[in-house]
Amino acid sequence: MRENSASLGDEVEQTVRIAFVDESGSPSPADGSRFLAVSVLVVESSRSIELHVRRTRRSLHRRSPVSELKAAQTDEDVIRRFLRAIAEESCEIYGVILDKSRISSGDAESAYQPTRLPSPTL
Repeated sequence: MRENSASLGDEVEQTVRIAFVDESGSPSPADGSRFLAVSVLVVESSRSIELHVRRTRRSLHRRSPVSELKAAQTDEDVIRRFLRAIAEESCEIYGVILDKSRISSGDAESAYQPTRLPSPTL
């Protein structure tokens, strides 16, 4: 009788995933903003996302080597069009908003340390 577990000789399928991470704000409580927002876009292939970024940058006539889009410097309609295009892709989106008033001013980097969050109550 054969078990259903993979042995050393069996091939195991692995999926490579790519994450695009961006933050808005600074971890320092002294910078004037109360929150730090971090978002993560996870995809299996970065190609389609890179094409959407390239097309959006081209529509804005920006050809600098930096591939980051700055929403604060971009027309709202362009941002909406970009987000709608991303929403059509097979992806996962995660976000975290950190209340910086809970960080001591001398310990701003602690915001980046792993933390166990409480389970949500339903």
